[in-house]
Amino acid sequence: MENRIKKIRLENGVSQKVIAAYLDVPVTTYASYEQGKSQPSSERLIKLADYFNVSVDYLLGRTPYKRPTDDPSLVWGYVTPTGRELTPEEQEEAKKFIDMMVRAHDAENQDK
Repeated sequence: MENRIKKIRLENGVSQKVIAAYLDVPVTTYASYEQGKSQPSSERLIKLADYFNVSVDYLLGRTPYKRPTDDPSLVWGYVTPTGRELTPEEQEEAKKFIDMMVRAHDAENQDK
C-alpha cells in the first residue's frame, strides 16, 4: 500500500505536508504511511481515496484500477434493453456517465 500512496501523491504533485494537513495528522505520521511503518485508519484511508479520486482497493493494492469503472472486466452491462450491443465509443460514454453518477452520489453522502 505504501508504494501506491506515495506514487499517487507524486503523480498529483502534492506534498506530504498538504496530505498530512488534509488527514489531520502530523507529517511524520503520514510519512510513516508512505514508508510502510504504520497503516492509516479506515477513516483516513477513505479520505485519501476521496482526495485522489481513487478506490480504497486501489490504495490497498487489491486492484490495478484507480476507479472501478476503469476495470475492463466490468463490461457486463453494455447491451441496451432492446439487446443491441453498445459500440466501443458508447461504452466509453457509459463508463464516464457511471463514474459521474458515483462521484455525485459520494459527494451527496459526504455532506450528510
